[in-house]
Amino acid sequence: MNIISSRRDAAVLTGFVLIFSLAVVSRLFDLGSRAMHHDESLHAEFAWRYFIGLGYEHDPMMHGPLLFHLICGSFLIFGDSEFTARLPSVIAGVVLVFSPILLKDQLGKVGVLAASLFLTISPSLLYYSRFARNDLLVCLATVLVFVSAWKIIQKGNSSSKISEGNDFSMWYVVLSLSLSSLFLLKELSYIVAALLLLYLNFALAHEWSVQRRGREPELRSRILDAFLLIPSSWVIASLWPFACRLRNALRLGWRPEANLIVLVGTLVLPLLGASVRLIFPNVPDVAILVIIGGLTIAAIVVGLCWNPKIWLITAAAFYVPLILFYSTFFTNELGYKSLFWDSLSYWIDQQEVRRGTQPWYYYLLLVPLYEILPLILTTIGAGYLALTRQLSRFTVLLLVWAFGCLTALTFAGEKMPWLLTHIATPVCFLAGFTANRIFRYGVKNNRLAITGVLLASLLSLPLAFTMWTNYGLNIKHSDTSLEPLIYTQSSPDIPKLASEIERGLVAGTISGITVDTDEALSWPWAWYLRGKSVSYRAGDDIRSRSYIIPPDHVAILSAESNVLQRSILGNHGASDAYMHRWWFDEQTYRNLQWVDLIRIADWPRHLKRLTSFAYSRGDTPHGVTAYIAFPKK
Repeated sequence: MNIISSRRDAAVLTGFVLIFSLAVVSRLFDLGSRAMHHDESLHAEFAWRYFIGLGYEHDPMMHGPLLFHLICGSFLIFGDSEFTARLPSVIAGVVLVFSPILLKDQLGKVGVLAASLFLTISPSLLYYSRFARNDLLVCLATVLVFVSAWKIIQKGNSSSKISEGNDFSMWYVVLSLSLSSLFLLKELSYIVAALLLLYLNFALAHEWSVQRRGREPELRSRILDAFLLIPSSWVIASLWPFACRLRNALRLGWRPEANLIVLVGTLVLPLLGASVRLIFPNVPDVAILVIIGGLTIAAIVVGLCWNPKIWLITAAAFYVPLILFYSTFFTNELGYKSLFWDSLSYWIDQQEVRRGTQPWYYYLLLVPLYEILPLILTTIGAGYLALTRQLSRFTVLLLVWAFGCLTALTFAGEKMPWLLTHIATPVCFLAGFTANRIFRYGVKNNRLAITGVLLASLLSLPLAFTMWTNYGLNIKHSDTSLEPLIYTQSSPDIPKLASEIERGLVAGTISGITVDTDEALSWPWAWYLRGKSVSYRAGDDIRSRSYIIPPDHVAILSAESNVLQRSILGNHGASDAYMHRWWFDEQTYRNLQWVDLIRIADWPRHLKRLTSFAYSRGDTPHGVTAYIAFPKK
């Protein structure tokens, strides 16, 4: 038995080494060659300005400030380039791969190994690990939030006597710092906090019902407790010191879930002020101060009444980083309002804008298209747990995380492909959990070989499809929008032209660049032309000749301005067309109807289209054509 165990441990260790190697190589290989996406160029350009001493001020349009500080730090250590701009995401992606080890007691060795493998080869997670966005950092922070919450619950359940929040644990600090990181990165943090609180409230209601009725109460008692405790558990936990008579009457004892409800609720509460705009859209400045002040006082009172020591430590861990980064280390006074009001307010408005204008089934389409491998195991595991009624606290936490993210993002007004990563992450954890259960079943029943063969047969085709998808996404057409995950992408023409401009500047044949700002041509050119003499001009100014393009400037023009090239570009050679930005052709899925899917006669056509797409992806995408003219030699 010891020999077998040693062999298994050696196999697991070998597996981790191979996964680590694959994770690092796949995320670093040819990292800097792809043209900078529009959003990447925004993040990198403003981080570069910070890097050269021009300062930084938070703008809610570009999410939280932490990404800019991390990219700036990368520039400071390694220099500024496309490679180093993407390096923080790479590091987050590699660390994310090994985050399942924090849950080894629940996932088991095989489950940890499987979850790490799925996180490594997930097409959406791999693609955005190589992307200067904040989503992989958010995924990692989200994992740490749920892991630390689980550790606190687990410690509370294992204690001989559950105290009313008196047992300090470093996981409280990890939770607070991770939650702070979420709010420093992206407004998805509000969804994550809401899902965690939702789980905690239902879990607390369940545990209190068990305290009152026992583990197997009759149906009538369950329904009564559900109506009584689900809406009120969070209130009772928050007012625990003041509700002695009520809790005695209901026979309620303290639970670790209540600790977390109070902690997470009081930390996040002061940041929720702008939510009143859902009811009252126009809020005067005086009312903003009153709302923020009232919520802050309420949070402090409840937190200190719960546990002064733990709350003060965790509040410091949560708010000190927030205040430092949003205020750019006390150099930006507007950063405080941005933290407590503007960030949430801006993204409430964006839900009405509905950027992307994607259909409601958008993620139901993307998840099986890109995450089919872990999705199959997750579906098997969730179905088995539901049918056998073997749902534990841990599996419910994973299910709330996964299906909660899917539901919340489906109902959100703004749907973008990079948000798929936040669904893929918990799905990979659930798939790892299922893989471990299948392995344990095979060992217990002495059918490991048969179980392995059946599982390999089931997953071999999805695995091949996943690897083929990764090849296309990250190597073959990573800079061309041939599939929905590459929603839009700067053309590979841009870095080539940027190199040509650089050569002209060095040779002295070019003294500067004029960029027409119509059709958002400024981006990603602002990144590629950083530190150079660039004049950004509105197309109307160029076309009206109120601005004359200098004869020794490279001219980058929109299609509309290029129509007048003869009068505009008298001192230049002929302009050449280049593809500035690709867009994926979304009409292939936007107008799907239920009748299109259930009509049996159409199934062969759908299967043929799906097979064709799986092999060669979409047709040549449409995009924005622009024009460039160099000075006459």
